[in-house]
Order: sequence, then structure tokens, then C-alpha cells
Amino acid sequence: MGFLRKNRAIPSIKPNDSQNGAVSSAEPIVNPNRYIREHTPKKSPDSERDVRPEGRRDRDRIVYSVHFHRLSGVTQVTTPVSEGLLTHTRLTHSLKVAQVARSLAESILQEDEKKDIVAELGGLDPDVVEAAALAHDLGHPPFGHIGEEILDAYAREKLGIWDGFEGNAQSFRIVTKLDQRSSHHPGMDLTAATRAAICKYPWKRKLHLTKKESEANPDSKIEEFLQWKKFNAYETEHEEMRSVLENIQGSYQQSQTLEAAIMDVADDITYAIHDLDDFISAGIINVLEILRELADWLEFSNKTHFLSRLASRLKLEYPNLFSPLEYDLAVRATFNSLNGIPFSGQDVRPPDQAHALRIFTSRTISRFSENVRINRAGRAGQNGPVEFEPDVWHEIQILKELTRVFVIYRADMAAVQQGQRRLLWDLLECVTHWVDTDKKRLPPGLRVVNDPDRVSRRSIIDFVAGLTDHQAISLHASLQGETSTIIGNFL
Repeated sequence: MGFLRKNRAIPSIKPNDSQNGAVSSAEPIVNPNRYIREHTPKKSPDSERDVRPEGRRDRDRIVYSVHFHRLSGVTQVTTPVSEGLLTHTRLTHSLKVAQVARSLAESILQEDEKKDIVAELGGLDPDVVEAAALAHDLGHPPFGHIGEEILDAYAREKLGIWDGFEGNAQSFRIVTKLDQRSSHHPGMDLTAATRAAICKYPWKRKLHLTKKESEANPDSKIEEFLQWKKFNAYETEHEEMRSVLENIQGSYQQSQTLEAAIMDVADDITYAIHDLDDFISAGIINVLEILRELADWLEFSNKTHFLSRLASRLKLEYPNLFSPLEYDLAVRATFNSLNGIPFSGQDVRPPDQAHALRIFTSRTISRFSENVRINRAGRAGQNGPVEFEPDVWHEIQILKELTRVFVIYRADMAAVQQGQRRLLWDLLECVTHWVDTDKKRLPPGLRVVNDPDRVSRRSIIDFVAGLTDHQAISLHASLQGETSTIIGNFL
């Protein structure tokens, strides 16, 4: 049984709570050392007059950061446009992750029987959880996961940076180094608790490990490959990540803090639902197509079906979590959830479908949130002490796969992404050439923080990763001589 009772409503967040200083009825369980800041360990005269809790100060610093503002122009699934599709951006996604994460944290704190385990796991503060949720995607580059792949490949193959690029590691680098909140020190100067809570993957990149090498050795663990793909600190920030985790956990365990784990499951909940919602609303996905595919698999279990391929992948990557029985039940649950949404071809008015989608989204988020539990040890394959009940974990994997199959794997989406890959690689080569040939006229973003006379290979990656989708397109056009428009508004 999860720590959130079945059918128990998740407390809502009143719109003004985050602005009027209202104190949550669920008091945080904390260790005062968690709130030590990196550069201002002691309160200044100004901060003495600040009545906000430390976690809320972190949250506000993130919200007012230019890096947070940038997320409004960064791909969630498709590039944000000024007209046409109304879809989630990385900004709206982050806001919704923050809402779900805070609700989960407050629900835990309302249960007296959980106080001992919360204290044992290093404490829990809803403000810190919310701050981490708002910051977790700050490092996502233009064009989303396509941008991640290209930046990683270019950094390793062309610039000789062995640990490449990863969006989560970039988020940690932004809050600790790149965001210039003060002229006296780099970074946002967040508390140790918030910096630790940002770390979904609390390790640096595994060295010289490829999927081929992992698969060639039957005794090697798939987790090693996953630690090549996902990590939360480059070599340059690893010691800081290690230090903040030791501060919260007592030792460096390469596992999430409780607050990071709550943020992580909130991210999974929102990611699994909102992208599908976007494209059903836009009429790009017909619900009937999804229902037919789900029914086909349930009836025939064809080994070449995408749901069979997903099952094989989950069994390989998460052997301690995957269950064939739970998977089958999750496919049925997904079918039942989507079956209530009117689909194209029916005699249905658009408002009716919008209403049905709203109910689907609301009920699914509530049901998923109610089926989360604390696990002190954390099962193998899990990074931290919070996990979904098995049925919900399987259902979330299926919903994510539906987005991949019915949106990301579309031919028109593939055409767009091919162009994005080519554009971003060309842009990186153009920027590298600019750095090598015209050092006197470089934008500030291409210079090393606190050392404006020096440019590093990593700063090239930082600069391009810090652009929005449309900024990347505009800068590429300028560097290729395709436009004479002055673009100083973002350089």
C-alpha cells in the first residue's frame, strides 16, 4: 500500500500561495544544515529582513532566472510556434511538474506515521521540492532530446570533451556556475537541499562504456549503460554534487534524496500524460487508432507489435521492476482510460472532446499520484526512495511509448527532426569556427564565467545549449550568411 491512501484527494495549490507568503499546513521536516548556501553560508543584513523560508527563496531565484524564462522557447515535443498548435513547452511542463511534486510532498507531510522515515531520509520541504521541479529542465537545449544527442556527439567527437553533454548535468551546471545572479560569485547560490534535489541521476558519466560493450558482456549490468546515458554532473561539477549529497544523506550514495525522488516521479507523471493530451487535442492523433492498437495487442500479442518490443526493452533495462502480468493489466487499464475520450469520426463537438480530455488528464494524474510509495532501501533499478506501485509504473511506460509511436515516430516529425539535427550540427561548427577566427568579437555567453578573456571548449557547448529553438535557427541563418538582420537582442 502506498503512503497516499487510495481514493484520497491530492491537496490542490491555491494560485496565490506561491506569491503571498502563505505557509503550508504541512510543516516541513528539515535539518537546518540543509539550508547552507554555497557562497553565502551566513545570513546577510538583507536576508535577515527576508521573511521567506530558505526553500522559497530558492524557488523565487529560479523563477526569476533568465534560464527559466528561456524554457518558454524550448521544445517539449515540437518547437514552440507563435501560431498554430498550442502545445506544451519546457516551461509549461516544468510548471506542471512543480504543481504535482509539491502536492505529493505536502501529502506525505500530512501523514504522521511517515515522519520518522522522512527524517531518516534527510528531511522534506515542499518549497525545496517545488524549486527542484522548476529547475530540473533548465539545461534542456534547443530542439529537446534531438539537441541533447547532437550536443553530446559534437562535444565528444569534435571538441574532445569526454563526458559530452547531458541535459540534467547542464541543469546542475546552470544553477551552480552559469547563472550570474551576483557579480561576486557564479551560480544562483541555492541551498544544499535544493541543489541535491535537482539531482535525478546523482553520479557523473560512466567512462568509456557503450551499449555494444555492455551487451557483449552478459555479466555487465544494464545500469552501467544507463549511467552512461543519464547523469547529473560533469567532471567539473562532480565534487560539488558529491558534497551537497553528503550534506543531506550523510555520505555519497549515488542515490536520490527524498526530495529529488518526489520531483522525479512527478516528472514521470506529467511527461506520460501531457504530450499525448496535446496531440489528441490538436487532432493529430485519433484516439480510435490508439484503441485499435491496444486491442490488437491484447487479442493477438504479436511479437512484432510495438507493445511487445516495449515489453522486451523494459525487461532488459528494468529486470527488477518489469512483470508480464502487470504489463498486461496496464495495457488493459490504458485502453479503459482512453476509451472514454470521443474520437474523430464520431458525431462529437470539439468542446465535448476537450472536456473528456480534461477529465482523463485530471483523473489519471490523481490516480498515479495516489499510487506512489516510500521505499527506504529503494529497489534495484530505482535511483531513490520513492517509487510507483507496480501497476502504475507499467502504465506510465505504456503512455510514454504511445507518445513515441503516435507522435515522435511520425514521418512528418522525422522530417522536421532530420532538419533540426543538421541545423544544430552546422551551428556548432559555425560557432567553433567563430571562436577560432574572431576571438575579439565574441558574445559574453561564449566566454568562461569569471574569466572573460578565455574561451573553453565547454563554453561553446554552454552557449549553444542556452539558446531557444528560434534563437538557434536565427543564429544559424546569420552565421551562414542567409540573413543580414542584427540579432543582438539575444547575443
